[in-house]
Amino acid sequence: MSLATPPLTEHVVHAWLLPLSGELSTALLAYITPEEKNRAATMQSEQRKKEWLASRALLRVCLSHYTGISPVDLRFEKTEAGKPILINAASEIAFNLSHGPRWAVCAVAAAGDVGVDVDCETRRNRIDDIAAQYFHAQEQTVLVAIQDEHARRRAFFRYWTLKEAYIKAKGETLNGTRLQEYAFLPSVHQQPATLLNATSDGWRFAHRRFDDDHHLALASKCAESNTDDSGAVMQYSFWQWDPVLNALQTLTTCES
Repeated sequence: MSLATPPLTEHVVHAWLLPLSGELSTALLAYITPEEKNRAATMQSEQRKKEWLASRALLRVCLSHYTGISPVDLRFEKTEAGKPILINAASEIAFNLSHGPRWAVCAVAAAGDVGVDVDCETRRNRIDDIAAQYFHAQEQTVLVAIQDEHARRRAFFRYWTLKEAYIKAKGETLNGTRLQEYAFLPSVHQQPATLLNATSDGWRFAHRRFDDDHHLALASKCAESNTDDSGAVMQYSFWQWDPVLNALQTLTTCES
């Protein structure tokens, strides 16, 4: 393994994954700023604290790789909707961060917009109530038709992570988006999904299941000047980052 990736060019999205298991290593904490450590110290949940610190380390190492700026020297601001933006890089780079119970993911793209969401289908939540509030009528019909509880939860989290990735890429919030107006088509052999009512705007999507019960969804859109390129194929590459070795292991690639 080594910390090397192909060039981050147009129509390419890279996703770095970090397992969230065990204690935070000294190697991981080396990428955290004093301000971030102070913020984490105010968190009452030890699990939440570990997840947040690990995901910040992943974000800083990932962006440092593409910008050439030291991880602890990266500076961020937030949009009105709370989406972080990098303010001290020489070139524009889009990024998004997500973490679930056992994984953190950072997605990066050369320009345009990118969003990522990772979640676990074994989480305890009332999926039928959530679907009734946030899902398109077509998606609700698909879920109701699935009799097996395990299969229905799997379908639910596929829809949910795709929706989350989409609104995060747009820089919006869950409460500020009418998710009922958008619907994803049922997957066939786990191929990347299509978002109804948005494909003409140049959006591309990818969805993967991994680690038996985790879902990872990506939403991406090229720069405004290239949104008329309807035939463009997006390539998504996935790596797992090892903070002790500061190395990447190739996991998989897909296209949409």
